[in-house]
Amino acid sequence: MLFALAYILFAINTKFYFFVVLAFILTVLATLKITAFGIIIRDSSAERQLSRNEGLMYTFMNVAWVIGPLIAGSVAEKYGEGRVFFLSAIFLLLAFLTFKISKIKDVHIKKKADRNMLKNFRDFFKDRNRTLAYILGGGISLWWILIYLFMPLFIIRSGLHERWIGYFLFAAAVPLILFGYKFSKLAGKVGFKRIFKIGFLIPAVFSFACFFVSNIYAILALLILASIGLAMLEATTEAYFFDMMRGEQDTRFYGPYNTTMEISHFIGKSISATLLIFLPFKFIFLLFSLFMLGMFLVSFKVRNIVEVKRDGRKNK
Repeated sequence: MLFALAYILFAINTKFYFFVVLAFILTVLATLKITAFGIIIRDSSAERQLSRNEGLMYTFMNVAWVIGPLIAGSVAEKYGEGRVFFLSAIFLLLAFLTFKISKIKDVHIKKKADRNMLKNFRDFFKDRNRTLAYILGGGISLWWILIYLFMPLFIIRSGLHERWIGYFLFAAAVPLILFGYKFSKLAGKVGFKRIFKIGFLIPAVFSFACFFVSNIYAILALLILASIGLAMLEATTEAYFFDMMRGEQDTRFYGPYNTTMEISHFIGKSISATLLIFLPFKFIFLLFSLFMLGMFLVSFKVRNIVEVKRDGRKNK
């Protein structure tokens, strides 16, 4: 509901400082949404179905990421950016009503997390398995820096029309929609370790191949195929983290776990920007191949949790 109100204010706002304040408020709301939504999925899932439900959630999210920009682009072109925010507010209100009608409840509402944030962070990294899950979760975010930040720049520098950015980003999301749910179900049957290994190896190999290819269309095709590996990872990395948690650990450690996205963004952007100061752009592909290869090696150290071997009860 607060998201919808903020978007309406975005639509009617004309002052820069008001825009900055609203953007800050939306960042806080987004943080709360991400943390709360993950806990709800975890609490509402049986132990044997957590990875499957995570896959279903991420599939719908990726569909929205594909359809949303297409609709927003058409509306903005015909009616202006203000109408885009109004339309977004309507969809958010519909989502709010759907949530209320579905009567989704927090089945563990009495659980209380330790509010000492510094202690939570410190204790989080005392456990080897949580640390490995944190690293692997960050690996996903690292890869999307290449796709959503550096590839649009590469496309423009290569002389292609700007519309190719849209074509590429659309195509890169298609494997996530087609295969994300299937791979998340498969992870529950064969175990997370095997899925992680293959999932990180695929983008490592394809990105490495891009380093030796000069044809822009071939590079785009290779990176689109690399998204098959990301379809194996996007939902399963979070499901793996939750599958390790017991008791009230999820509410205590899910917040620290979510910081992996921002930390990996900072590391990836900083290293990549520094690299481009000294080397040609094609070395970005080699860098991200090394990033994914590192994640591939980390995958050998994780626990091989197989959800189908669990008792099938609700997570507690």
